[in-house]
Amino acid sequence: MDLAISRRLKQLSLAELPVVESLKTSMRSLQTQEPHSVPFEYFMSMFGEEKAYQLTYYGHYSKDSDDDTNGLLKKVIQYIQLHQWKAVKHISIDFRNHYALTNKAAELLTFGIGKNFNRLNSLTLNFTSCRRISNKGVEKLGIHISQHFQQLKEISISLSDCCLITDKGLKLLSASLSKYSDQLRSISLDFTNCWRVTDEGLHGIANTITKKLYKLKQLTIICSFCSEITDNGFMQLTKNICRYLIHLKKLVLIPSL
Repeated sequence: MDLAISRRLKQLSLAELPVVESLKTSMRSLQTQEPHSVPFEYFMSMFGEEKAYQLTYYGHYSKDSDDDTNGLLKKVIQYIQLHQWKAVKHISIDFRNHYALTNKAAELLTFGIGKNFNRLNSLTLNFTSCRRISNKGVEKLGIHISQHFQQLKEISISLSDCCLITDKGLKLLSASLSKYSDQLRSISLDFTNCWRVTDEGLHGIANTITKKLYKLKQLTIICSFCSEITDNGFMQLTKNICRYLIHLKKLVLIPSL
């Protein structure tokens, strides 16, 4: 495929990115599934001009050291800062099964995105099976999101199989997200197999998100295989949803099995 002549290309998804020095097209969306397969410079240079509105970045299974992981994320942030793509409205970062990802790396990622893309409308973060992320990392994640994304309307966060996360982390994250009372329209939280989360964690969601984000139109809560969550926890959550989220149009609740 001769990317150099694809002038009308709007979206690109590749298993492995070819080495391309520049791409003068009207492309608005780029996806890659193997960002480590080529130097990150080439991945970022694919956008060319400052017209991109969507950035999708897929990590992959990795046993890299903590230093290697943080080094990769620093390079991501450096190139974001260098090119200053102000037009980007949607960002999706997927680091599922990236076992070396730590609290520090997650904080670095959200801080860097927040400082450079504060006009984002939609943010998706997938930390599935990043098992070194704990309550501290989730707290920092929530703080940076609430501080920097002033125009955020949709957010999706997956912490599935992050087994160090407890009720405390879930309540801290919910409290941070609840500060977007005037603008957030869609929230998705997935903490599947976070077996330390109990009814208290769901009560945290019930007492923050459902009470304060009254303009929500879509809400997704997934807590499959959280064995400490009971019917009582879900009853309290659903009662608050019915009472406070009067504008809700789509609700997805997947309880513990």
